[in-house]
Amino acid sequence: MSSQPKVFLSFRGPDTRRHFSDFLYNMLTNAGIGVFRDEEGLEGGKEITPQLIQQIKQSKISIPVISKEYASSKSCLVESEQMVECLDKKNHIIIPIFYYVDPSDVRYCKGSFESAFLKHKNRGTNDSQINSWKSALQRIAELSGHHLHEKSEMYHAEATKQIIREVQQILKTKDLIVMAPLVGVDSHVQEIMAKLKFDCGNGRAVKIGDTSEMVLIYGIPGVGKTVLAKCVYNKLHRLYDACSFLEKIQQEIEDKGIVSVQNQLISDLHNRNAPEFKYSDDALNYMQSWFHAKKVILLDDIKDHEQLSALVGDLDWFGLGSTIIVTSQRADVLIRIDGAESFVLRTMEQDKAL
Repeated sequence: MSSQPKVFLSFRGPDTRRHFSDFLYNMLTNAGIGVFRDEEGLEGGKEITPQLIQQIKQSKISIPVISKEYASSKSCLVESEQMVECLDKKNHIIIPIFYYVDPSDVRYCKGSFESAFLKHKNRGTNDSQINSWKSALQRIAELSGHHLHEKSEMYHAEATKQIIREVQQILKTKDLIVMAPLVGVDSHVQEIMAKLKFDCGNGRAVKIGDTSEMVLIYGIPGVGKTVLAKCVYNKLHRLYDACSFLEKIQQEIEDKGIVSVQNQLISDLHNRNAPEFKYSDDALNYMQSWFHAKKVILLDDIKDHEQLSALVGDLDWFGLGSTIIVTSQRADVLIRIDGAESFVLRTMEQDKAL
């Protein structure tokens, strides 16, 4: 298990600690996934600690197990509030589990949730705080999650396996390191994701349709094209079984030739179980014959259309739903590639001039 937990598990102790939450915690840890959970339960009016808030901020994923009395716990409500804040401000994922509750009851504050908030009000919690908690639960209830509604060990085991697979997919350790921040990067990322037919409305990238897409990010040297492309790539790569990032391609071709870059691409996409080619045409034929699965590729610093064609050919070489991101100083590298999109990245001074 990693020293820093990747998953924050939130639940109301009396409802699920000795049942599903314990089982889920043990299964996650047995799968090698670092999990943090509150060992004391924070019941009986105890205040949530800054350390607990910090654990949520440092985790990549939060899993709230929302049970019938979840909203009766102030600590659970504060945790849910912090999860949503991280969802909005960071690359944080929330996977809600609705534990024998109807998600619509959570979303519209009905039944036991309505009663819980009424009790908080009667105990002196102000309306502003209650509305903030309600808003957080509403946001969580709108997310894609898991609805547990059958009370059997076999059902719990299968649901837990699905959750673990989802967590493992999200935690694939293939994120590219982004060293320097880019002003306005979030809005740029959203625009490019839309061009690539992805919806990021609930904090997770979801592909719209099954078409393959290519986008070119172009602009003058030093404007931040690679940083932006990496940010987009980091949003997407977990959705694909195969991915490749080829950096400084112009320099690599000058130093080692196009075949070296082709071989690296083939190796990345076939998990390094692929032949190594001596001739560019042989590598191209191999790619055209074998690149039929869904993949995501980032090609950094393409000089011209000839270089691009030598690496990806046409979009129909790849499986449906594939994504190709290209950076270049030139706007014309996509010539003769149907359906590709472009995004020009300008300096702040250029933007102000428009």
